[in-house]
Amino acid sequence: MAIWYYTNTPCTPEVATLNGCNPAIIARYINVDIYGRMLTYSAILAGVGGVWNYDMFTKMRAAIAAERSRADEAEKQLAEYRLQVEEERRQEREAFFEALAEERQQAMQERQRRIDEERQRAAEERQQAAEDRALFAATLTEITAQLARLAERQNGNGQTGH
Repeated sequence: MAIWYYTNTPCTPEVATLNGCNPAIIARYINVDIYGRMLTYSAILAGVGGVWNYDMFTKMRAAIAAERSRADEAEKQLAEYRLQVEEERRQEREAFFEALAEERQQAMQERQRRIDEERQRAAEERQQAAEDRALFAATLTEITAQLARLAERQNGNGQTGH
């Protein structure tokens, strides 16, 4: 480029009116060929940059989608775990209440058995007391009869069988 700069005629305002060159300072370094190359290389770099950006955005979107997928899977697993824990708790509560009901039933049966035993014992005691009263009444009647006989003997009403 330096060779082209020093071998070319500088574009002054007078020369610009004759051959149509650009009198700007940067115009000494740029011509149509170089400008075309600059545009071509810029377009190529922009395309490569665009492809690179597209590739990066695609990778980023894929990474975000994968992260969302992992998060969704983790939420799904958490929801399943919660349902499992809730089901286990429900089963434990049911088992507890079933055991409690069974224990209560056994206690009620034991209580009923004891009540029945107490009733049986009370009935036996009443029967024994009735038998005792009957025996006492019979004994009392016997004693009364013997006293009456003795009283008759002592009063002389009795016969002397001796």
